[in-house]
Parts: sequence; structure tokens; C-alpha cells
Amino acid sequence: MKKIEHKWLYFGLGILLGIFLSGILFLTVFDHNRDVFFTLPQPWLIDQSEPLTSVALFDNEGKINPNTATKEELMDLPGIGPVKAMAIIEFREKYGPFTEVAEMLYVPGIGKNQLDQIVPYIEIQLEEGMHEP
Repeated sequence: MKKIEHKWLYFGLGILLGIFLSGILFLTVFDHNRDVFFTLPQPWLIDQSEPLTSVALFDNEGKINPNTATKEELMDLPGIGPVKAMAIIEFREKYGPFTEVAEMLYVPGIGKNQLDQIVPYIEIQLEEGMHEP
């Protein structure tokens, strides 16, 4: 019998080790025990009797005016839940209407990152009868 050369032995072990490590990598990346949730748009479930955007919600070019918005309207902004929406309303009731976007940084719970997320969706407007403090 011929003796197997060491280079072929190492080559075979290297292939087996590569297959083994690839299997471990595959199992860690594609963990089949993890549930993956996603939703597909289902237009037939949307109540189409009312328009998706109302004129009352958007004051100017589809932007929300935080000086007149309701809690529900503020909750349509990204990252704004019921607590932050109420904080915005309480702040404007206590200190008067916002005169510039940067003033929203004084609202408890709204920081720079949060403000950066909502800036594209808001526009400060002073309505008739509103006055600066």
C-alpha cells in the first residue's frame, strides 16, 4: 500500500474543516428557530370611506402644525407616542405657541435626534388670535 502524502491529508482535513465551519456559520446566520414577522400591504382592509389624509390634519403642504395639532395628529409623527404628544400639548398650553422648530427641544422627552426625525413633517404657523408669550 502506498503511503498518503501529508499535503493531501492536510488538504482533505482543510476541506472538512471548511465544510464544518461553513455549516456553523450558516446555522448562526439563518437561525430557523427564530420567527420572522413581516406584513404585506392589504389595501382591501383599509376603510376607504374616509380619505387617508384630512385637511384638518395638514395645514400646509402636508405638514403638521404643532401649535394646532391634536394628540392623535401628533402621534402620526415618527417616534411620537401618546406620552410625547401630551407633553407637546401641555408645553404649548403652558408656555404658548411654538414660534420656531427649535423650541420643541424644550418639550420633555424630545431631544435633538427626535426633533431631526420629525422636522420634515412639521411646520410652525401662528394662527390668528395666537400670540407669542
